[in-house]
Amino acid sequence: MYQIYVFMKTCYLDFDRTILESVFPNTDIHFLNENCIEFVKRVKELGYKLVLNTYRADLKNGSLEQALHSVESYIEFDGILANKIPPQPFDLNTDTLYIDDESKGIPLKLSNKVLGLKVVDFSRIIALLDLKHSEINIGGQIWTNKNWNTRIFNNSESILIAKSRGDWYDAIIKQQPAICISPDYPDEVLYNWYAINDERGIVPEGYRIPNFSDVHKLIDYLGGPKYAGVQLKATDWEECSYIEIDQLERIKKIGNFTGFSAVPIGLRRRDGWYQGRMFGSFFWVINDDSPAKPTVFKLIEGIEAAILENTEQFESHRDFPITQYAFSIRLIKNT
Repeated sequence: MYQIYVFMKTCYLDFDRTILESVFPNTDIHFLNENCIEFVKRVKELGYKLVLNTYRADLKNGSLEQALHSVESYIEFDGILANKIPPQPFDLNTDTLYIDDESKGIPLKLSNKVLGLKVVDFSRIIALLDLKHSEINIGGQIWTNKNWNTRIFNNSESILIAKSRGDWYDAIIKQQPAICISPDYPDEVLYNWYAINDERGIVPEGYRIPNFSDVHKLIDYLGGPKYAGVQLKATDWEECSYIEIDQLERIKKIGNFTGFSAVPIGLRRRDGWYQGRMFGSFFWVINDDSPAKPTVFKLIEGIEAAILENTEQFESHRDFPITQYAFSIRLIKNT
């Protein structure tokens, strides 16, 4: 019979040399689980109660109790199980999280320290938790209120980060998946078309990059394209000084009414130049009828409308094919 703690939201965390990574830097504890402390802090911020769920084995340098006492400044456990609960499936759709390297569906990655060893990918779990808690309902559709900014594929392999114009150009010419970091928003990522289409995948299970129909339905719900943009943009955009008084009034009244909170990251061209920095949001939209011809969803400074452009429309006023640009990703939940 296993002891169960009855909390509204509970995270059962397997020990497995995880909690003490920052306490015993001279042992193997430090090497096996990166980002665990950050994970613990995040789940507590999200309101989870933290329960230690581990075997009561002695450590090389002391007992479990001694080790836990050493990390009190980092972690405050809400409970410690006398007997470990066997590994349970990892499922973010419930209020109970089981974090164990043997849990079914748990994100794993190859250890950076031990060749061939797979360990829990805590950074991936943090991203998935944040994604889950960013969901918003707009007209019956479940969108997220922030961009998807993963820097890894679904199999935990890293996506190339192009740090220079030359790196970016080379990736486009070689048709290599690549991302770049926004120079204005350091947590925001722009993706080239080859990252979007890579077979390893970048979208987590249960979500998708929106298609034309998804975005069209969103715009229709907001009363059509004319004022949809103002309802989707975050309210801290530095709007043009020449916008009319009635536009300012609408920003005050319905600005970011949906909670979509788009920020003006801009785009990146094949030659490495950024465009639209601080005055435009550009999102990839999938064209189900012609997968090789994507659509772009645009929100522009000073313009209240939401704009959808297909490949031909976009390329009519640009220097390069649409697939040689980089845009943001905003996800919608599968229903």
